[in-house]
Amino acid sequence: NSWVTAENPYPDLPKDGDSVTIPAGRIIMFDLAESPKLKLLTIVGCLEFSNTNTKDQKLHAEHIFVFGGKLTIGTTLIPYTRKAEIILYGDYDGQFLTLPGAVEMGNKMIANVGQVKMVGK
Repeated sequence: NSWVTAENPYPDLPKDGDSVTIPAGRIIMFDLAESPKLKLLTIVGCLEFSNTNTKDQKLHAEHIFVFGGKLTIGTTLIPYTRKAEIILYGDYDGQFLTLPGAVEMGNKMIANVGQVKMVGK
């Protein structure tokens, strides 16, 4: 599953419980007011919150894994001007995410082995 791209301008949006991968070389502009509650969001390419919206934005997920990619909310030249929220879900007894190399990351988390930038006004 993926959000709109030039190659696929009318895809189905992800649904609650989906796992989504943004592949290398792909830039996805997150312009939803609110995402579905994703199981796992893996960012190998780039996910960028839209700074042209007039609405606040919420990204819902159990796990977000920035794996060599980029998660960007505003930049130093163009700070994000709305309210951005990343809401993580997980239960104490929930399933742990295990990354390559048998590293357990927990049952709700943002793991970054790429680049995460958040710059607001």
